Amino acid sequence: MRLLVTRPEPDATQFADRLRALGHETVAEPLSAVELSPQDVPSLDGAQALIVTSRNALRALAASNQLGYAASKPLFAVGPATAALAMDLGFDEVVEGSGSAPDLLPKIIGSCPPSHGPLAYLHGEHIAFKMAEALEKTGFSLIRGVVYRVTTSQALSDGVQDIIRSGDVDGVVLMSPLAASTYDRLVEIHGLRTAARSIIHFCLSKMVAQRLSDQRKLDVKVSLEANSQEILALIEREAARSA
Repeated sequence: MRLLVTRPEPDATQFADRLRALGHETVAEPLSAVELSPQDVPSLDGAQALIVTSRNALRALAASNQLGYAASKPLFAVGPATAALAMDLGFDEVVEGSGSAPDLLPKIIGSCPPSHGPLAYLHGEHIAFKMAEALEKTGFSLIRGVVYRVTTSQALSDGVQDIIRSGDVDGVVLMSPLAASTYDRLVEIHGLRTAARSIIHFCLSKMVAQRLSDQRKLDVKVSLEANSQEILALIEREAARSA
């Protein structure tokens, strides 16, 4: 299959490499760019554990002066890829979620008594799931830090417009609600609504798929779990079905 990869760098290149290893052709079109803010990592003194729902939060932490201290704490990672990066950075105790922030919540609540101190939550400027608010309702106090920001694309490249319009792409991979919203907005701007109906939209989760305003008229496939392994498996199943 020929697939449009919309992730920001460096994740776009890494994900495209995995797709090509499976025999797919890729077209890179990052729909956002990430700016890390390591200077905004708050003091983690007294935190009983850390929570990260993106590898970008870990990248910002790694660029700060607090990684050594942080790595001695338990860390709750949203999914396998985030957990793997945490272990690469030296964290000894990593609790791995399935890839969905809401699914990570009961793991945190079941492991960390509120009386043992605050939880440190490092995240981006835009949050799809209100993790902090959900934890505070159950009695936790939090140390929060906005440690990265994402800017979104204002246009699709001419080449990508051409392949969507001509039907020369089989699918688009959408790994976040923000990516799906940006793609949806740009398809509208460029007059590609009708052309997009011939493309398979591989979505990481139902939350991602819901950001597609034309969802009922699109070919939308949703990963069984919100992580990269499962969306790759979804793509492989669809490729085999259509072969």
